[in-house]
Amino acid sequence: MPAFGEAFCKIRDKAGERISEVREEMDRLIKDHYIEIRYLKEGSDLFGIAASLSKKDNDDRNNVSPMDALILASALVDKECTTFITTDTTLLMNSEILEIANNWRNENNLPDIKIADLNTILKL
Repeated sequence: MPAFGEAFCKIRDKAGERISEVREEMDRLIKDHYIEIRYLKEGSDLFGIAASLSKKDNDDRNNVSPMDALILASALVDKECTTFITTDTTLLMNSEILEIANNWRNENNLPDIKIADLNTILKL
């Protein structure tokens, strides 16, 4: 699933902010079996999860970019993922993001996920 997030980043680099083009290209890659999504019925489910993670807040410091939301959503749907490692302070400090993530996992009979700071793990 992390490859899904990486593919999204590369496609977004080409399409810029034209999100409809990005979504169409991601759907095509899934349909043509270039990207496999193991635990979802279709790619649009992943976009739905990402959309709920990237809800806008009045405080810009709490906003998660669509790209970060998609990468986190990719980890959330992976049954084997228990920890999402990042250096993104928004993801690390926003308790609402963790709550949304774990609510989705609980609704889908998956264990809670932790969001961990790479710098702490590496003791930097």
